[in-house]
Amino acid sequence: MGIIFIRSTSKVAGKILASKREFSFRVNIPNKPSVTVNINPENNLIESIHAVDVSPLFIESLNKTNILPEEMESELAEITASTNYAIRRVMSAIKYFLNQRGIEDNLFSAPNLFWSIDGIVWKIIVYLHPGRVFLIISQNLNDSSEKLIQDLIDSDIQPFVALRHLHRARTETNDRYKWIDATIAAELAIKEFLIRKSPELETLLLEVPSPPLDVMYNKILTKYGGKTLDKKILASLTDGVKIRNKLIHRPMDC
Repeated sequence: MGIIFIRSTSKVAGKILASKREFSFRVNIPNKPSVTVNINPENNLIESIHAVDVSPLFIESLNKTNILPEEMESELAEITASTNYAIRRVMSAIKYFLNQRGIEDNLFSAPNLFWSIDGIVWKIIVYLHPGRVFLIISQNLNDSSEKLIQDLIDSDIQPFVALRHLHRARTETNDRYKWIDATIAAELAIKEFLIRKSPELETLLLEVPSPPLDVMYNKILTKYGGKTLDKKILASLTDGVKIRNKLIHRPMDC
């Protein structure tokens, strides 16, 4: 094992009201090294620094290319967990204890990670996991998409409300809100689809307790003009609902 320094940089989500340029906090984490979190309200910057004990392979991989292989996932997960926990502790304390309503609920942007042997020279950490890489493709507004948008407006086709929660879940850094918004998006999306497809179902879907999501996306979706989802996706939806229910019924942070 070897000791290296880890530094993260991120942005404040929103704005902090402050009387000076720099603030520094120390966050103690059970059974782990403490993390120093520095806040620069003027530039909306957050920086965290802490020392970690990592495996020789972790250091060897970083020394070669700064790119961590897939087998380093668990070690990196521990590092990012400590970083996010420390930043969230500081930012949530500032927002809620000082009633800083200018700070958004997601508190901070996803951090960039850097590593150093001496705490002076820093190199960025790049992590590639083929099994978890996904693309969210945004289409540019151009001549073609301009016509598409106009056609949608003329046809009175509006985006699903569920997409608001889905987009928020994708950009959220707090796992608690990410799970909650993602599950809300799944629940709203199937209802919005069924109501648009079969308007006579609206009262039933809105006034009567809904069946479980795996049923909604399976038998009910198939019956009313859709195609049932893959079993793995259905299982993921069920797990997501369980996690969401734990989060909203337990007064603990993620």
